[in-house]
Amino acid sequence: MKFNSVLLIALSIGSSLAKDEFFGSTRRAKLFEKTDFVVPKITIHLSDEDYHNFFLKYQCERDMNLRYLKRNEDCYSAPWVDLDYAMGKIFRHNYIDKSTITDTNDLSIINKSNVTLSELEHIINKYSNFSLEKMLSTPYGLIKIPNYSVEEASLTFDLNGYVFT
Repeated sequence: MKFNSVLLIALSIGSSLAKDEFFGSTRRAKLFEKTDFVVPKITIHLSDEDYHNFFLKYQCERDMNLRYLKRNEDCYSAPWVDLDYAMGKIFRHNYIDKSTITDTNDLSIINKSNVTLSELEHIINKYSNFSLEKMLSTPYGLIKIPNYSVEEASLTFDLNGYVFT
């Protein structure tokens, strides 16, 4: 008796699904009938500044990857870049041995705040076997690219003329 009731329930659920003209006798839910072969248009709305920061983050993730190592001045001067932190981390992790620097001009560069990109590149090229691109790549962690988030964004979803925001 239990088997008959389970079979009866299964058949009643199956009959609640609709047949589709394209799929023939295959039983499918009505929701899928409405959305078959319909590709929604999804639009993300960002301000120009937010879009620029999003695109810059993506470019920096790609250009600073060890596979590419493309020099991108915009990445090195992005708002999240702290060259003083990068200079300090070079010595903390012994990428460059601080005791090998004897030139007074170079000592003044590594001890000052607000290091410029050209000064950092000078120190890296002179006291290591690395290029600036390799040293600032993501595996070394001298520059951390933050997660992207934005406060003022919206999304528009258009499905067969029905627009949802």
